Amino acid sequence: APVYCHNLKLYAIESNSLNEAVLIPFQLRLGAGEEVFLDISPDALHKILKKGSYYRWVLIPVSENPVQIQSGENFLWE
Repeated sequence: APVYCHNLKLYAIESNSLNEAVLIPFQLRLGAGEEVFLDISPDALHKILKKGSYYRWVLIPVSENPVQIQSGENFLWE
């Protein structure tokens, strides 16, 4: 996997409050070629996210380039 994929931060941003970004803990797992997987504990999500709220994922490589990747759609946390 490319070097920029080794140091990532994952956030969930509540759609009702664009200023509230919640840092999501995960384990990085490298796949074949350039595949990268983020393993997220469901228990951690239940502790962090608010039930009944809509969120959008934001993935940010920690580098000098301010780049971020956002999920295309919001998801409802139940």
